Amino acid sequence: MRKTGLFTLLLFISLNISFGQKIYKEYIAGLNIATLAGDSSQLDNRHARLGAYVGLGLNFKLSYSSFVQVGAIYSQQGTYYTTEEFRQGYLNIDYTYHNIDYLHIPFLWREYFGNFYSELGGYVAIALFTSSPWKKEIYYTDSIYIAGEGEYISFSNNLTFYDYGALFGIGYETMLTPQYDVGVTLRFKPGLAKINTGGDRPSTILRNQVFTISVSIVDKGRQARYLRAKGRHRKRR
Repeated sequence: MRKTGLFTLLLFISLNISFGQKIYKEYIAGLNIATLAGDSSQLDNRHARLGAYVGLGLNFKLSYSSFVQVGAIYSQQGTYYTTEEFRQGYLNIDYTYHNIDYLHIPFLWREYFGNFYSELGGYVAIALFTSSPWKKEIYYTDSIYIAGEGEYISFSNNLTFYDYGALFGIGYETMLTPQYDVGVTLRFKPGLAKINTGGDRPSTILRNQVFTISVSIVDKGRQARYLRAKGRHRKRR
């Protein structure tokens, strides 16, 4: 974990030195639609976990239309699955939740085509928090009874606590004020790392799979505000 943090810090510093003041801050807030992909039979009944995707990106300008972004994002991921059993007079449903909250460090190339842009890159991630609560509910014709609930400790114990994968995105950005732009981004992040050790089933493979929709505010600095104001003045003349 310390090596990853040190590498990220050095990367931020080196890019800052290389590109000087051509750095735009991007404040990001969005929604994850996350699942776990793999060969576990339990995933046949999996459902998406909806989670937060919040953080900061630094956009380093390479040319008029090309940028490199490095970020630090808090990302809620995981999945949950259900098993149903019909018995005489009632329905028994078991819910199992696999929650993994990560610190995501995306690194990507962003290319603009007018107001639209495409993204290609990857990410590394460190697990900050994990949990796996379960709940058993019994449905009668006129009532619901919670038969039991608890925590699967084995899920957290069998995680690797790191992840990496690819990143693909598209988006749209437009001017909000002379200094700030607003954008909307869609991203798909397929995990490439096996995030579980397998426990008593070492052949089992679990990987993250996340779709994200986010809104961002891009701070282009006071210089951009001055240049845009100057451009509008020239058009009036």
